[in-house]
Amino acid sequence: MNFSGRRARPGGAKRAIAVVSDGSALTVVDGDDTVALVLTGYANLLRYLTGLQVDVCPVEGDDGGELATRVHAVARDYRSVFLTHAEPARSQDIQRRSRQWGGGCVVTDHDAMAIALVAAARTALAGRGAAAGESKVLAVGSRHLPGLAGLLVASGVGDLVLWNATGSLPRSAARSDVIIDVSGGVAPQPADGPVLITRGDAHAAPYAAAGLLSATTRSTRLTCGSEVYGTVARVLAAEGAPDWHLDHAAARALVDRITAALLGGAGPGADRRPWWASQC
Repeated sequence: MNFSGRRARPGGAKRAIAVVSDGSALTVVDGDDTVALVLTGYANLLRYLTGLQVDVCPVEGDDGGELATRVHAVARDYRSVFLTHAEPARSQDIQRRSRQWGGGCVVTDHDAMAIALVAAARTALAGRGAAAGESKVLAVGSRHLPGLAGLLVASGVGDLVLWNATGSLPRSAARSDVIIDVSGGVAPQPADGPVLITRGDAHAAPYAAAGLLSATTRSTRLTCGSEVYGTVARVLAAEGAPDWHLDHAAARALVDRITAALLGGAGPGADRRPWWASQC
């Protein structure tokens, strides 16, 4: 099954958000119908959180070049693209190339995950009374999550250790304030030890994605990168790294706060109207 992206409206006006995937990072894939089902779920969630029109664009086949071609085509017709469930290397390559296309901004699920983990780390550090510049963070398996290391550096972490080796942790682990476990193999830490943060703590990822997509849909000046992602992480950390269970009004209000924080520095190209006034 392949849903072609809807063409831009007459007069050159672009549609709001497209959700794209080739399913290459799905754990279990049972044909293109499964990819379409996953994308429909994401599209419904993003509509719920942003109030914007969201279309789904699955990609047939498993060739990375085909996915890049598809995203490039979709980016011409949409203001923002959410690329999800694609292999990290493909996502990173496509996002890098998208900066030269001049089309809609490409946000990935890996971006949203990294932002949520950094927000959780900031919340944990604040709970310990540790200033970011004096903190010690160990990121285990960071190579599986492109952008995490750069975002941690941009967030002002004082001492960052990246550990991608298998087996036991480095000796410095016990002296860390926070351990971010991307790979999922770190044992629980003692109560007086480092705070352990895993992918399961990235509850704020949907809010990060929705806020980014909402803002980039409204501004042609925002670009995906550590500075913008850091702003989102700070907003989420100020909320105490919110969980999945925010009610409708609270979830929408949080996404609106992320959007407002991003558009506040976007310059005159930003449309600062609330989501319900958008005419995408």
